[in-house]
Amino acid sequence: MGRFALLYVILFLHVLDSSIANLSLVTIARDFHIELHQGQWIVTSFGIGTAIAVAMGAGLSSWAGEKTVFSYALLASALAALGCGYAGSFAEMVFFRIAHGLASGCIIVLGQRLVLDAVGPARRAFGLSMWTSAVSIAPVAGPLAAAAILEHLSWHWLFWMNVPVIALAMLLLGDGLRFTGAAWSARPRLAPFALLAVALVSLQVLTDAIFAPAGGAAAPWAAVALAASCALLARRAPRGEQGLFQWRLLANANFRLYTTIIITVNAVLMATMVCYPMWLQTGYGLSVTDVAWVVAAGGLIAGLLSPVLAKVKVPGLYPLMIAASLAVFALSCWLTVGVWPQSGMADLMLPRIVLGFGLALFSPATFMSLADLPEKDSTAAISLSMFLRMAFANLIVALGVRLSQLLGGHASESLLAQGYGSADGGVGADVAAMLAQLQLYADTSAMHDLFAGACVVFLLLMGLAWHAIRALAAARRAAAPAASPI
Repeated sequence: MGRFALLYVILFLHVLDSSIANLSLVTIARDFHIELHQGQWIVTSFGIGTAIAVAMGAGLSSWAGEKTVFSYALLASALAALGCGYAGSFAEMVFFRIAHGLASGCIIVLGQRLVLDAVGPARRAFGLSMWTSAVSIAPVAGPLAAAAILEHLSWHWLFWMNVPVIALAMLLLGDGLRFTGAAWSARPRLAPFALLAVALVSLQVLTDAIFAPAGGAAAPWAAVALAASCALLARRAPRGEQGLFQWRLLANANFRLYTTIIITVNAVLMATMVCYPMWLQTGYGLSVTDVAWVVAAGGLIAGLLSPVLAKVKVPGLYPLMIAASLAVFALSCWLTVGVWPQSGMADLMLPRIVLGFGLALFSPATFMSLADLPEKDSTAAISLSMFLRMAFANLIVALGVRLSQLLGGHASESLLAQGYGSADGGVGADVAAMLAQLQLYADTSAMHDLFAGACVVFLLLMGLAWHAIRALAAARRAAAPAASPI
């Protein structure tokens, strides 16, 4: 049981890291003297590393063993966390965040299997429920932990706090995670993973550069690197080498439908989780602690409600729950559009609380995506789904942050054209106060536009899901053998 507790703490810590950095974007951007919107790289670079780890995890564990890969991933995670804390420039921070995501991704991917091994076959359900609890509780604990650190220490400790916990866990786990040896001839080919890394980084740079106000001088180089890496990846497939993912699984209509829903929902929610805390700190002027409570409200509801809904073991209700969750997500976005700088804390928290109900209702989506697949394909399907989820989320986060910047600039120009910004416009004669007020309303308008767009996306997804679910059900009924007459 002690080994299980250590593995749980390790898993929880690395799931926590994906939510703890959001509150630090404003502080880190200020310390590195970069544009606020460039801070999204702290989130997306971690996502790039995680996406690559999802692709590498299975091959590495087949070669060296799960415990071996887990051991070295722990060591790499500690070193990368140190590097993030000691980074002397923003470029170094991005590099170490990719490395940190790569190590954390391997730990998260392999951790579930090691947790199940630790509890034994008889307690498999308990192990799965505890693994799920780590995923559910982290969005609550992450912002609150980040707020406590940022209020009393520097942002560097957001990363340094990982190191002593990981070091202690490695010492206590001991021989259970030592290198057991592997056949060198069975080692995975690293070239495809390197090409995948180049493709993901190039795509992220290209997306960011295209929407950069300065015009994006890096766009041509990123486009060339992206095209070259994709071409080389495509050329390797016909030579019989094992692909990074089993794309054939997308031929399954049920898996394709729910995977599309999952990756879209995850991407939009991640984008809002980056933009909303930024606005709360810079536009609304909340303290880091208050922002943490607002952001954590949804995670708290989801964490409390998800175990209750998990007891509903009626697959026939799952499609209805997922469709309802999409409607609740849309409602949360609509409520956020009604938030203004004069709104109270209750108004700020209400959309996040509603979002928590949506997250709890959305929990059967992964099960539904795998429902029509053979058991032997479940691991490959989860790997493919997680990769698509992370890669697409990175793009949407970059687009959302950049679009909010562009929308804010457009709103500022529109307000000036309407007469705001002068003594007659009602903003005030003091130039500094005038500009601050103008920027506040411009940023708020941009946030409203983004959440209105997210609301439309969720409503469209709900319609698509409802139509596709009915079509799949009709196809199953038609394919079912007719009942024999008595």
